[in-house]
Amino acid sequence: MKGFFAAFPDYQVVLDGHAGNGETLVCWGKVSMTMTGERYGVVPGGRRATLPVFIAFTFRDGLIASERFFFDLSELCAQSGVSTGAVRHKLFGEIR
Repeated sequence: MKGFFAAFPDYQVVLDGHAGNGETLVCWGKVSMTMTGERYGVVPGGRRATLPVFIAFTFRDGLIASERFFFDLSELCAQSGVSTGAVRHKLFGEIR
């Protein structure tokens, strides 16, 4: 997570809704952030991106046990002015 916040220091999320059952919590809304640095193998253009987000948490003993954060990587790259292919390669290696 430290690397994510270093890459997106102005990260903000606005939630539109949530649902949970005590063990799992899901939230949805919009995230806004500006890609900085060259952490993903590209030089970002400095544009702020805003896109839909879905976040799922699980809990154990009253604490967050896991967090999964879903957003459209291609849309983030398009709005940030960087190559989706280059970022995917940096994050996941060779993709066939």
